[in-house]
Order: sequence, then C-alpha cells, then structure tokens
Amino acid sequence: MFFAAAVFAVTGTAVPLVAYLNRIIKPFGPATFEMIVRESTFIGVYAGILIWLNKGQVLTYGLAIILGIGLFIVELLIRLRTRSEWHPVE
Repeated sequence: MFFAAAVFAVTGTAVPLVAYLNRIIKPFGPATFEMIVRESTFIGVYAGILIWLNKGQVLTYGLAIILGIGLFIVELLIRLRTRSEWHPVE
C-alpha cells in the first residue's frame, strides 16, 4: 500500500511540472493530455521503483541512472511513434 500511495503522490505532484515543461520545451510539437499523464506516470513509477530498491538496499547511483535512461528512451520511442502517425488534413 505504501508503494502505491507513493506512486500516486509523486504522479500527482509531477503533473503540473510536466505540463509546464511541455509548454516551454516543444521538441515534438504540442503535448496532448495523454502525453502529460503518461510522462507523469513514468515519473511516479520511477520514484516507486527507486523507493522499493532502496528499501531492499539494492539501489546504487548507476542503477538509478540506467533505469531513468531506460524510461526516457521508452518515452522518446512512444513520442516518435505518435509523431509518425498519419493524420489526414480536413
């Protein structure tokens, strides 16, 4: 229950920050609501994983960086896939 609560708390806290950053930095165009929620959820899950690994005394700086880079690459690939979809002009 603690880890689920931590994920929800960090996700909810990250939503305004992610929305603000997506408004300022637009590498792939404007972000939709789904993108902002997905990125915030990734941040919450990342925090939950770090807390879980720290509780088991397995967490190292290298592991935290590798996990962060992995989630960043997953988000980058999802964004590239979304950008490459065909949208007809109306």
